[in-house]
Amino acid sequence: MSSACTKAAAAAAAASTLLLLFVWSARRQRSKDSTASTAAGTAAKDDANKDESPESWLLEVRAELYESVLPFWMKHSFDAEYGGFVSCLGRDGVPYDGKKYTWLNGRAIWMTAEMARCRSAAELDARSKGAISRSGLVDASKATAEFLLAHAVRPSDGQLWFCLTKEGAALHLERKPFSALFTCQGLGALSEVCRADGDEDASSRYFGEALKLLDRCLG
Repeated sequence: MSSACTKAAAAAAAASTLLLLFVWSARRQRSKDSTASTAAGTAAKDDANKDESPESWLLEVRAELYESVLPFWMKHSFDAEYGGFVSCLGRDGVPYDGKKYTWLNGRAIWMTAEMARCRSAAELDARSKGAISRSGLVDASKATAEFLLAHAVRPSDGQLWFCLTKEGAALHLERKPFSALFTCQGLGALSEVCRADGDEDASSRYFGEALKLLDRCLG
């Protein structure tokens, strides 16, 4: 992978980590507020005794990611029938809109591929307590990539549709770079996973598609 793609992937990883920390921090604060409103004295005592070390934070965020966030999206958002991820879910995981936004699906390719690249099958199984598997992440990443390559690219000029139906029909286009950039980034990450797994043909194909999208973005 080129130096530019590597730096972009590193920047995205850092941004995703910060976002996860922000969400976790906000959720934790809401929990504190709720506890304080019903049992202020007990909450204060618990907070005083709580381990706030960086190591403790790491364990909490890791548990939230592997035991809650990833299993939730893989179970409720990934569409095994058509490929891709449905964007709009209720708190119970039930989709209330079948649309698939291209930018989110590009990020989903990157997320599933990076997880499969950075963690072994045994690590993923252990950290998620069996809720997710490396093979499942790779399959979802490939299925989502194929969904976007088949339906999100407008034949007339190679630009990416902003939003698709569940089945892949185009809905509308927006003059924003995020759909193409996130899809390019995802395809690059998937290319690395395929190479690591010994599938050079798939690796070359996905990397080639990523370069085409990058050329259009910069062109």
